[in-house]
Amino acid sequence: MKNPTIKILSFILLLSFISCVPAKKYKQLEEVTNKTKDENKSFHTVMEENEILKQDLLIAERNLRDAYSENEILTIGNKRLANDFEDIYTRYEEAITDNNSLIDANSFTKMEMERKMNELETEQKIFAYSSKGINDYAFENDAYLDSLENMVTQQQYEINMLYDQVSYYQSQLNEIENNLNTAFSAYEKGQYSIEQKNNKLYLSLSHDLLFRKGSSRLDRSGISALQQFVANFEQKPDLEFIIEGHSDSDGSPSKNWEISTKRAVAVVNQLIKLGMDPKTITASGRSFYMPLVPNTNESNKSKNRRTEIIIIPTEK
Repeated sequence: MKNPTIKILSFILLLSFISCVPAKKYKQLEEVTNKTKDENKSFHTVMEENEILKQDLLIAERNLRDAYSENEILTIGNKRLANDFEDIYTRYEEAITDNNSLIDANSFTKMEMERKMNELETEQKIFAYSSKGINDYAFENDAYLDSLENMVTQQQYEINMLYDQVSYYQSQLNEIENNLNTAFSAYEKGQYSIEQKNNKLYLSLSHDLLFRKGSSRLDRSGISALQQFVANFEQKPDLEFIIEGHSDSDGSPSKNWEISTKRAVAVVNQLIKLGMDPKTITASGRSFYMPLVPNTNESNKSKNRRTEIIIIPTEK
């Protein structure tokens, strides 16, 4: 659209020149005016083209933003496709592995079936060998069964013998325990104790009953107690005896070893004097290393000072 101001100026100039200048000048002025009109027209054309370019630029920028957005979407889609492809490829590899395993398993199954067939053929040949062979095998099998039966019978016999032996030992120990309880019934409970452990009978006699404190020499009450003990074993040759001396913790270890051993030997010598077989008796000193109770006071120490006679049944 033309500028009104320019049109007015052009018209005024034209009138001025028509009225004031000669024809030649008028013509020159007209040429200038026309040129100005053309330049003005060109200017407007450029402005219109510039406006169009601006619109095109906006469209291009919008299209570029859309393209960037589409590119991001495509990139994300491409990553998903790559992950899907990798997952499919992994499953494909697993399928190949499974297929190979099935092929190997099939081959193994075929080999196993062939082995079974060979075993069946071998068994058929064995059964079809001859009736005599079968009878011989049956005879040998019967002999083997008889041998097993005899072995079982022998083992059962040995078990019964062992059971009888244990029963015999137990009956002996029970009888001896009852007899000793009767023999020592006149003594105080703190002076003796009787206990069965590990198929053995333990008679524990206190130091006060047998010895004076610090001494390894039997006093009269000790000799009397041993007489009561020996009276129960005159008709029992199938027994062994271990005599163990025990002390408290007073004094040095060497002194306690010495006195506990001397007391055990003193009891053994007295038992032999009273008629017991020395081949069935063993003496042993234990010092203070096997106390009944902790050696923390005089009462406990008195309990630990003792002589134990261990009675062991032997074979009939």
